[in-house]
Amino acid sequence: MKNLVGRAKENYREMKKEIKETYQRETSPAEGKENSEPVRVFYPVINYDNCIKCMVCVKLCPNQVFEIKNGFPVVANPMACDPDCQICGVKCPTRVISFVSKIRWG
Repeated sequence: MKNLVGRAKENYREMKKEIKETYQRETSPAEGKENSEPVRVFYPVINYDNCIKCMVCVKLCPNQVFEIKNGFPVVANPMACDPDCQICGVKCPTRVISFVSKIRWG
């Protein structure tokens, strides 16, 4: 029983170390970009399973983030999305638009 507990603790320590390393890697600047500033990346994501192709997002977006391809709205210009706007998500009748926010080192 003690051996089992010891292995569980070791597995836990290894997982914790791996999570910490992954977090540091994901939130630190890439090699060669140590002196760069972090940039907030924010863009919409469409759940196509419930999209009714009404094109409200395309019509209302003031920043031309969306385009129509094969009859569906697509996020064609994600970097143009304004985090303070989000009108597409608010006005979408089926609420299929969500937003992703990340930090990237520029």
